[in-house]
Amino acid sequence: MADSIHPSSRLISSTPATHELPRLGRIGRPHQPAPIRDADDISSRPRPRGERVGFQSILETGLGNVSLPSAPDLITALETARSYADRADKAVPGLGRLVDAVLEDECRKLSCYMDMQTT
Repeated sequence: MADSIHPSSRLISSTPATHELPRLGRIGRPHQPAPIRDADDISSRPRPRGERVGFQSILETGLGNVSLPSAPDLITALETARSYADRADKAVPGLGRLVDAVLEDECRKLSCYMDMQTT
């Protein structure tokens, strides 16, 4: 084993006492058992809240109590923003088309969402 070029061959010698070496964990430190907590310590911890699902709940969690505008208001705002997309070309050529395409796609998605709400 002394002639081996494998990196682990340098860590563990080939002496009979190798079974007495501490067992290494995944990160290369000697394995130590986790300390046992008292029952009082565990019960005093706050319980995690249940996860909520949906975009609105993500906004509320991240930004507080947030309300989204209605879909028609969002479409109006996106269409107004599209009228300014050509100004992006002045800063970066071709950026106006990208902005216009993204805003058009978002308007289409909101229109589909509104159609689903009415049916």
